[in-house]
Amino acid sequence: MGVRRSDHAPLGAAVFEAFGDNDAYDADRLGRELEEARPAATAVVVDLTQASFVDSAFVGVLLVQAKVREQRLAIVVPADEHNSVRRIFTMAHLSEVLPVYPDLAAALAAVANDDR
Repeated sequence: MGVRRSDHAPLGAAVFEAFGDNDAYDADRLGRELEEARPAATAVVVDLTQASFVDSAFVGVLLVQAKVREQRLAIVVPADEHNSVRRIFTMAHLSEVLPVYPDLAAALAAVANDDR
């Protein structure tokens, strides 16, 4: 469904929100947005609270961000175990390799404190 950059991000951070189903098209868009934010952002938060699905291409962008970019990263994944995005992260053990937080406040606090 889409990704957009939030206008309500703390100084030095870039916050992106994903909505609905996110596939390779949205992964490409997120990748471009992350690249555009790279020079000015010291921290990146990707909020998946409103996402109903993320495919492997989308997850791949997150993995690249976590491994090769210099910005601190936090990903918001709903804590509800019945949430489909949460199930994907659980089944693929993504929380073991990505910095996942249950809400936006915790994610913003983590990147502000560099609590990875």
